[in-house]
Amino acid sequence: GKGLLIRVLNSEKTDSYEQRVIAFITMLSKDGVLDTDQIEALTKKAETISSAEETALRYQRSLTDVTSRVDSTLSNLYIVDGRSHLMTLVLPTIVLLGITIILAIVAPMQAYIVFPALFLWIIVFIQLAIAFAAPSTLFGHWKDDRYREKLEWDAFTRFLSDMAMIQKYAPADLSMWGEWLVYGTALGVGDKVEAAMKALNVKIPEAGVPMGVVGMNYAFLPLMHFTPPSHGSSGSGGFGGGGFGGGGGFGGGGAGGR
Repeated sequence: GKGLLIRVLNSEKTDSYEQRVIAFITMLSKDGVLDTDQIEALTKKAETISSAEETALRYQRSLTDVTSRVDSTLSNLYIVDGRSHLMTLVLPTIVLLGITIILAIVAPMQAYIVFPALFLWIIVFIQLAIAFAAPSTLFGHWKDDRYREKLEWDAFTRFLSDMAMIQKYAPADLSMWGEWLVYGTALGVGDKVEAAMKALNVKIPEAGVPMGVVGMNYAFLPLMHFTPPSHGSSGSGGFGGGGFGGGGGFGGGGAGGR
């Protein structure tokens, strides 16, 4: 068929995100090979067969997890969670709040003193709860030069998204365009790079890019947008997030497509 064939070549020395991707590929594979044509066939079958519908929804939930859930262990390599700094305030606040409540119960005659203090401690506790609900970077910080690295990747992403800027580079440097397409796909702007390559008549095969890199996101679109007909829009279908690569390096440990 016209789909991609994906086989896990090596699952050793992979990080936690790559292990999740490999587990997803293995779940969809038959005899060790994932044929993306079968994904579209499954979603079509799921429109009329309930067992296929359940399978498609299970695959969709797994795909949503792979492409959307943030791996906290991976983020901890780059930032220090600021919530840990708040722990030094939580325990004293809870203790003093408890003491104030006890005093309000055993010494009601001192209510004119105790209740304002109780009210203030409740406010402090609410403020701490709000601080815990805030993003971890609010009180935290980036490790080493990680923030500079993030800014560089953000700038590179904006560059790849800028059609006017990227077209200034000569189409003759095929290897460079091939690398840009791979990075652009991983950063979620592969379509912009592909459009620039088409405008400059840069052929994707000549750039040394496997066709699997280009078609990876499109291959899973039927599963991303699948909505079970029996449940209408209330099901878990309709997922429209990004493809592999945004969560931390798909393919780094050994998934091969052909």
